[in-house]
Amino acid sequence: MHISFLNDEHTGDVSESRGSKPYRSAFSYASKHGGDGNKGLYDLFRCYGTLKTFNKQAMIFRKGDPAKNVYLIEKGLIKICQMTYSGQDVTFFIRRSGEYFGMAEIILQQSHPCYAQCLCESRIWVLQSDVIKEKIKTDSAITSALLVTLTARLMHEEQIVEQLVSKSVSARVAWLINQLYLQQPQRSKSDPIILTHQEMSHLVGCSRQSLSEVLNEWRSRGIIRYDRKQMLVLKPNDLAQYS
Repeated sequence: MHISFLNDEHTGDVSESRGSKPYRSAFSYASKHGGDGNKGLYDLFRCYGTLKTFNKQAMIFRKGDPAKNVYLIEKGLIKICQMTYSGQDVTFFIRRSGEYFGMAEIILQQSHPCYAQCLCESRIWVLQSDVIKEKIKTDSAITSALLVTLTARLMHEEQIVEQLVSKSVSARVAWLINQLYLQQPQRSKSDPIILTHQEMSHLVGCSRQSLSEVLNEWRSRGIIRYDRKQMLVLKPNDLAQYS
């Protein structure tokens, strides 16, 4: 299902709040406060990395694979997921254009604990781990940028736990949609978010039936236009009030 907004007026004004204090997406914070290290990190991928195209549903790495590379998404959408013993696909994270992934495994010197799979055709920079390891040792700006981003992601996971524990299903779904749209300030706003019902339900911790009930309610209220293939958010501010 493609998720998109009616126009480009969807800004930080509709982000969620804790109590009376509005707060930005952790990824927006990381992008803003990473400093020159962020630019240096992106330049590193483009200078020493290889730009590859992956088809939709392609596996970039699998659980247990040795961590030999780090990845920067030039354009695309990647899910970081796990397979249960029963064969169920459980999505943990979504990575979008401008984000890197596979970095924690390099720093911790361990194999990949999850799977990385393309949700659409994606163009991804692939950088050998030895290059980033050397830069971590010698370039304080890049080290600082990595620290900011990884810390921001940890904060984001805390937000997810808060949502799962304390919020209703409708609040969690609204929060997810707003986060996916807002988290990447360098995104192309015309690019839709591509997620299945199953992936969305995994991310917010509910059944597909509960998700469908929420979406049908929003459709009846005129907040979204929704069918099996596409969801268009017509009233972003009304949607944000649920989160």
